[in-house]
Amino acid sequence: MSWTDLYLAFLAFVAGLVSSSVGGGGLVLIPALFNAYPLLPSATVLGTNRLVFGMSGASNVWRVLRHTRPPWPVLWPALVTGIPMAAAGSALLMAFPPHWYKPVLLVVMIALAIHTWRHPALGQNATAPRLHTSAHQQLGSAGAGAAAGLYLGFIGPASQSFLLLGFVHLFGFDFRRASECAQIVVNGLNLASLLWFIAFSHVVFPIGLAMGACSVAGAVLGSRLIRKGGNRLIRRLFLGLLVIEIGRFTFGLF
Repeated sequence: MSWTDLYLAFLAFVAGLVSSSVGGGGLVLIPALFNAYPLLPSATVLGTNRLVFGMSGASNVWRVLRHTRPPWPVLWPALVTGIPMAAAGSALLMAFPPHWYKPVLLVVMIALAIHTWRHPALGQNATAPRLHTSAHQQLGSAGAGAAAGLYLGFIGPASQSFLLLGFVHLFGFDFRRASECAQIVVNGLNLASLLWFIAFSHVVFPIGLAMGACSVAGAVLGSRLIRKGGNRLIRRLFLGLLVIEIGRFTFGLF
């Protein structure tokens, strides 16, 4: 096993740790995969990352369903609109020239790093929802799910983070509740995207399964840290590694 393999295993562990809470693990993992396997097409890198995320995500969803009662009237519209949009976004990605993806990913990485740093207390407490009636909430959920699905399929990283922020702003959820709901929806969308990439042979299973096992271990530890108030530690770890990967990715890009 090479140092690159060990580093990817460590990053997969951290990605699982982060995705159990704030989301955004793909922002650390996808650039590392590009750096480690520069000859792989963008679609194959994303498809392999979908497998890694799907394994840790299944662990997270199982934990959420075991310990909480999700607000299904709010979540179903997001799943219904988001799943077909995730498949459509994946198809759109495969139709685009591969060279455009890396600059867009770099912009997303920098934007989310700045947002996470500037809003450390976002979602720490529940707030009044912006959408008050159930009909408006379902429409808002459908819109958020469709946007998240298209983004996940077409771009990918930080889909859970963006949807989490949407749930905080639209429905007034606290950070923990929004994270639980975002995990359920995003993992449904990720499954649709993963199946699309598998159908077109854009998943490297040996890499994805090995990293996925490390990601599951990170997700288990992350769920325990959250219950013990370790959100701040996870945020700091995420930001630190994200800054490192921004530097490495920028160096490789230019």
